Amino acid sequence: MNNDWDVVVVGAGAAGYFSAILLAEQRPNWKITIIEKGNKTLSKVKISGGGRCNITNAECSNKLFLAGYPRGSAYLKPLFNEYGPKQTKDWFERAGLKLISEPDGRMFPSENSSSAVVKLFEHKAHNANISVFQSHALLKLTGNKDECELIIQSNNGVHPVRSRFVILAIGGIHREAVWEPLQGLNISRVPSVPSLFTFQILDDSIKALSGISLPRVLVWLQGDKRRFDGPMLFTHWGLSGPAILKASAFLARELADRNYEFRVHLNLLGEGWNEQNCLEALRLHSRENRDKLIKNAIPFGLPFRLFGLLVEKIGKDSSHRWADLGSGQQRKLTVLLIDFQIECKGKTTFKEEFVTAGGIALSNLQKDGSLTAHPHVWPVGEILDIDGITGGYNFQAAWTTAWFAAMNIAARGV
Repeated sequence: MNNDWDVVVVGAGAAGYFSAILLAEQRPNWKITIIEKGNKTLSKVKISGGGRCNITNAECSNKLFLAGYPRGSAYLKPLFNEYGPKQTKDWFERAGLKLISEPDGRMFPSENSSSAVVKLFEHKAHNANISVFQSHALLKLTGNKDECELIIQSNNGVHPVRSRFVILAIGGIHREAVWEPLQGLNISRVPSVPSLFTFQILDDSIKALSGISLPRVLVWLQGDKRRFDGPMLFTHWGLSGPAILKASAFLARELADRNYEFRVHLNLLGEGWNEQNCLEALRLHSRENRDKLIKNAIPFGLPFRLFGLLVEKIGKDSSHRWADLGSGQQRKLTVLLIDFQIECKGKTTFKEEFVTAGGIALSNLQKDGSLTAHPHVWPVGEILDIDGITGGYNFQAAWTTAWFAAMNIAARGV
């Protein structure tokens, strides 16, 4: 590895590769390198979206798109006006990678495989003469008004390296050791906690619902006015699905403070249903099906196993007739339908999509995205205190911040 570079990108993930490629497009004669602590590159790209790589989301309204970021939306808002989901889609398709969108807005490569994104990035980097070094760990980073100084450890020893600019794309700060090389920058950070996780439960009767999915539920915590809607899935360990993942993202700090021991509230019928209209609909259903067994006339399109459990909780059996339910039991059933409460203890990472809330505080950044204390250093991607819900939001934050860094570095260079 050479000792002098125009740009050193620390981290060979999505934001790292993308920023290096965009910068090489702007400054083809610059010496650009990507260094990676591990022995693999683009690891998260390869496994994201179940191996399909959810590149972005087809949501065309920036306002609605920004609503998918529990943290960082105000910072991203002006950037999305210049480089948002549309520009991302255009770039990938100009590069020869056609994207397809699914009904929920998620966008994937038409090949339906993350390997298409990996191959594209590797091909682009190779053609741009971007050097990629694996098993090269950053030990220390400092800077002055003219350049940055890095201490890098490889299998061949420890090397001092100078670079005019550095892009920090090391991902989320999952462990304290990840932060150590940056201590010399004297910048503030927001402590990291997990985001995008599923809820674990201990109640075996709830676990017995494993495999049941609901198209639309509302999720909330006691005393919290925020409601999170979307599909939900019962699993053998607890609760999952978009509504739960959205709740975990927006409630990441609250749930961490509770040590992931909490009671979750569920409206099993979804938005628009309350105690009054649910009770009216249940009474009407009961009258129209009074001589039928409960198990043979399940209301609201709910799965039998789920509704059967609710009936058991009010002291009845689904083999009873609807006429056997008194008004008091109808009210109890209504309460369970619109406010089903479950005790949760613990969390489980959603597949391989480990995301953190926290990172370098956005107050450390100048208007061009560089560090105020070190104007030759640009943090991009998940190392920033920006995170989104599942569905392409976190990758979009990576593409946008990488683009912003690349354009401003290119404009700064001579």
